[in-house]
Amino acid sequence: MQSKPNWHAEAQALRATGLSYAEIGRRLGRTAAGIWKACNPEKARQAAAKSNADPKRKARKRAWDRANAERYLVGAKWEDAPSIPGLLPAWFHRCVVDFARVDIDDWDRLQNLRFHPTGKDYISASIDGKQAYLHHLVLGVHVDRASGMHTDHINRDTHDNRKANLRIVTAKENMANRAGLFAKAA
Repeated sequence: MQSKPNWHAEAQALRATGLSYAEIGRRLGRTAAGIWKACNPEKARQAAAKSNADPKRKARKRAWDRANAERYLVGAKWEDAPSIPGLLPAWFHRCVVDFARVDIDDWDRLQNLRFHPTGKDYISASIDGKQAYLHHLVLGVHVDRASGMHTDHINRDTHDNRKANLRIVTAKENMANRAGLFAKAA
């Protein structure tokens, strides 16, 4: 059996002083849910057993996790970050700073890469020493801008990299979509 991490005892001591789980999480750099589990190990085991026994509850929890991942998990440390199908975390200095949405089949293929945010509000990974944008990896092509072709995010959300939201367009069409004109005309 694994021993408890050092922060478990510290979290329990801080909880005994009356601090909230959120405040303890901020002090220790952990999520409030992780602090609750550390302070209530028996209740956490019971909740996990109950969740695993009810398939509908498990499906609702997965949907909740996907919907609230950005809100609750940004700032999670490398070792604490869960794996949520459809969301790829973007890392900066071993902390989650953002998420990108992808299709489940792409998530299965890309989940082992380590993504990071770029200065242009895109998500990319370093592959063989070269930067590869997530939207190019999802489409399975490298779009050469010199050829005049671009990858366009239809809804203009650069973190939504589902195949239904991506298309290859000309530079003119891409600029029109930035202004919101192309989506109206199409």
